[in-house]
Amino acid sequence: LFGANQLAGFSTSDGSTGNVAVLLALDPPDGLQNVPPSAPLLALYSAPVDLTLGEASFRLLQGDSVVPGDIDVKDGLITLTPKTSLANGQYRLQLSGIADVSGIALPAASSTFTVSAASQDLSASALVSSDPAANSAGVSVSSTITLNFKKAVSAVSVAQLSVSWQGGAIPGSFHTQGSTAVFTPSAALPGASAIRVYGTVSDLAGNMYGANLDFTFTTAANPDTTLPSLTRFWPKEGSLV
Repeated sequence: LFGANQLAGFSTSDGSTGNVAVLLALDPPDGLQNVPPSAPLLALYSAPVDLTLGEASFRLLQGDSVVPGDIDVKDGLITLTPKTSLANGQYRLQLSGIADVSGIALPAASSTFTVSAASQDLSASALVSSDPAANSAGVSVSSTITLNFKKAVSAVSVAQLSVSWQGGAIPGSFHTQGSTAVFTPSAALPGASAIRVYGTVSDLAGNMYGANLDFTFTTAANPDTTLPSLTRFWPKEGSLV
């Protein structure tokens, strides 16, 4: 038998891994003009999510009217497919009632964009330039990475590009607006290293990039920011010279 004063206890877990899902991108991005009527309506999170309001969690509105559509959720990707092609005009894509798998409510988000049938373009996109340029050397470790495409691209596809070096993935985030995407690393880039940017990009109509995007550049050595310190001096204090 247990002694009279012995106690036992336990604690429960909500199943959370400690990593709250983050919204990585919305398609079409906020403020974009000349969006093709067939543009996929997408929200990409960094981890699986739940729609606590059902279909009302991800809605497309024109004015105050909800545009009917079907929703599909796969891990962190939410897709809304309108039942009919979108007419010209302004729309608002609205996210609310989204939670991660542990039940933590995530911030609401929205994107307002304008559809124009005249902007439909079935040609593949292409990378026009990048900064740093492909194969460049001596790039500052404090640099961001800018990609310039020939036409507007999907923010969701850009958010899934990989930026890496020999030590693995480089953490950071992409911001896409129109035909320009900027990667901001969470910390300084690794010094004296080859940095690779690669993956597949599509435009707003879902047309894939002609070939996989893939280029590298090399960073300069990390700057020496250590302040000098006195380790010894001569003559010693109080000595006769």
